[in-house]
Amino acid sequence: MDALKLYNLQRPPSQQKELFLPKKKAKYSPIQAVDAIKVKYICYRCNKSIELTTLDKIKCVHCESRVIKKEPDKKLKVYNCI
Repeated sequence: MDALKLYNLQRPPSQQKELFLPKKKAKYSPIQAVDAIKVKYICYRCNKSIELTTLDKIKCVHCESRVIKKEPDKKLKVYNCI
């Protein structure tokens, strides 16, 4: 069986360089400074309240423990269950 006849070719395809479109620079929007939100936590070791932001390292300022828990909200949470 002749491969050229199988694919209806007159001659073998020549190796051409593939043409690529120039890469476009990605458009990045500048990151805007966001006010850090403070969240209240409680240290497991000394049970003192701590306020941390997303930029702070997780560490108690009183005893330098790194184990903290989130302080429960004062609001009552109600869920509708089906």
